Amino acid sequence: MRSTDQRLTDTEARLAKLQDRLRKDHARQMILLGAIVFAETRRSAGFRQWLVGKLGTNSKQADQSTIDVLIDRIQRNGVTP
Repeated sequence: MRSTDQRLTDTEARLAKLQDRLRKDHARQMILLGAIVFAETRRSAGFRQWLVGKLGTNSKQADQSTIDVLIDRIQRNGVTP
């Protein structure tokens, strides 16, 4: 029979794997959502305008330079690299 410490270690390892899977799933969801948003900016001028407005008002100071580059790219031609 395994000791309590061994069982606890196994349970913690399983928890770490589940947390890692959760982080990976979340990252994949954000990537897919971003791809959908980028595609829509190329198709819809109204969506581009709405998105630029949201980006301009909902950003942290640390992210502002990245947001500015993204806004410029969106306004030029819908987020093409």
